[in-house]
This record gives sequence, C-alpha cells and structure tokens, in this order.
Amino acid sequence: RRALIKSISVQRFAPNFGNAGTVMSLIAAAKQRITARDPAATVLTMADLGIQQDKTDPFEFLAGLFKVDHIMKELKTLMAVIEQAKRDGRDPRQFPKNYIVLGNPGTGKTTVARMMANILYSMGLIGRNHVVIRSGLDLQGSYLGQTKDKVNEIMAEARGGILFIDEAYTLAAHKH
Repeated sequence: RRALIKSISVQRFAPNFGNAGTVMSLIAAAKQRITARDPAATVLTMADLGIQQDKTDPFEFLAGLFKVDHIMKELKTLMAVIEQAKRDGRDPRQFPKNYIVLGNPGTGKTTVARMMANILYSMGLIGRNHVVIRSGLDLQGSYLGQTKDKVNEIMAEARGGILFIDEAYTLAAHKH
C-alpha cells in the first residue's frame, strides 16, 4: 500500500495529473498486465501495478563514467538531506536545485542529465524519468513576444522531469 501511494504521489508533478484519472489509468494498466501474465489470475502483484521493487543503487547509473565523482558527491548529499527531511516530516521536494553541467561538446553532459533524471526519479523527487533536451536557441523567439511562448511551451513539456538546456551560453550571445 505504501509503495502504491508513493507511486501515485510522485506522479502529481507530471503534466495533466488528476487523482481519479491516474488511478483509473493505473487500474486499466494493471488489468492488462494481469491478463497478459495469467488470464485466470485473481490477485494483483506489485509488477501488475507497475511498481518496481528492485533495491538497486540509484548511483549505479553513473558508475563507469569519467570525472563524475563531484556529481555523485552532490547527489549523495542531496539524498542524505532528503532522508533527513522525510524523518523530520518535511516535504523533500523543496531541496532539489538547478544544476549547471559544464563541458565541451561530446563530454557527456546530456548523458549525465539523463542519469540525474533517473536518480532523482528513483529518489521520488521528480514525477517522471523524463529529460527534455533543447538548445539555448530553442528558447529564443524570432519576433517580439515569441520568446515567452516558446519558453512556456518547453517548460510545460519538461514539467515533472528535467529540462536540459544545451549550449545555454548562446542565450547571452544573442539578445532579442
């Protein structure tokens, strides 16, 4: 029951979330899974409900990458703060920050962003394991007033996940 409640509560930050709709979708998907697994089954499993029970280390996603020790340290500190907030009865979602990932093209910034999304999702800090990747130029409008609409559209697309702005330095170079 706790895992199911946690699963639903994390989804609150996904776009178009609604309590009833989420539960109805969850039950419909569970019915499909149980029927595919065993048409005669009458007992739902955690897997039928889409809840994974693996206790793998969320940091395994970063294992093997070069020069990510500082990222792992930051995320482990964040995890400790989150755990303490939970013990204190505080909302842990107030603690994730904005991160700036620096590096030359081809150094794995996008890979790190995807892995961070996976880690933050596994910690229950974001509603979905989803990364929207845009360049700095994607945020800029071609005419007066368009920038706001473009930014709002991209922010809505990334809601509940991570927005990774690649080549963000271009935002300072081109002023509209």
